[in-house]
Amino acid sequence: MSHSKKSQNRHAAALLALGAAVLSACTIGEVEQAGPGNTAENPGGSAPPSAWGSASPAPSAPVLTAVAGTRVAVADTAAGSVRVTTAGDTHEGPAWSTSKVPLSLAALRASPEAWADVEAALTASDNQAAARLWESLGTPEEAGAAVQAILREAGDDHTRVETRKVRPEFSSFGQTAWTLEDQAAFAVVLPTLDGAQPVLDAMGRVIPEQSYGLGTIEGMRFKGGWGPDPDGRYTVRQFGVIETPCGRKGVAVAAQAPDGSYESAQRLLTEEAQHVSAALRCE
Repeated sequence: MSHSKKSQNRHAAALLALGAAVLSACTIGEVEQAGPGNTAENPGGSAPPSAWGSASPAPSAPVLTAVAGTRVAVADTAAGSVRVTTAGDTHEGPAWSTSKVPLSLAALRASPEAWADVEAALTASDNQAAARLWESLGTPEEAGAAVQAILREAGDDHTRVETRKVRPEFSSFGQTAWTLEDQAAFAVVLPTLDGAQPVLDAMGRVIPEQSYGLGTIEGMRFKGGWGPDPDGRYTVRQFGVIETPCGRKGVAVAAQAPDGSYESAQRLLTEEAQHVSAALRCE
């Protein structure tokens, strides 16, 4: 397990606010089926270096346990900075449909009329709805810049939103290399971003068929994403945010099962969620 920490001006600004206060799916071109056996999204290259350096966990950091085949990151705030604790070493793959969260916020800021597509993209991971959100932001380069601006506002100064069709059958933005550390850090800051409340509300209404893993933790607002690598092995990811008695936590998890199936990775995430839930009890 590793604990990491970095203060940034943009994070500090966001944290001031923090202190004051199933028809288509995951990525365009994915093959997702209704029911527990949903499938498909898109691959990605190696993730960029995380913004958070490694260190030993602070006394109040959550003690995490990673089930074999999973990796987890939990972010919280301490002394005006974001702290991320991790466990596990499973390959996390690309962002898949978890990228629909910053995409939705960017689209809503540009046009409140995008709400219906945001609802579909976040609650049912509707690919066509997500495609319309992406196209509403202009050219691929303009859309990528708009979504990337959301990440920068949250303090992520290096994740690059993918605008190229890395694999033609999948959306470009779903192929973004977005580390679990950076996702967890984004999640803990997300409630402080302008216009985020409708996005968070939708993340609290994910359909039952996709409410495995983090969706089994009461109070978690989350989004999932999944898809096959070039060899057909599925990676399943989720990230979310939750209020706990000891503060707001951002959580990101990924799983890849030995048999490479979506269903087995889904079960691994649900098992891992039990450990995450225990770590969030503030004991």
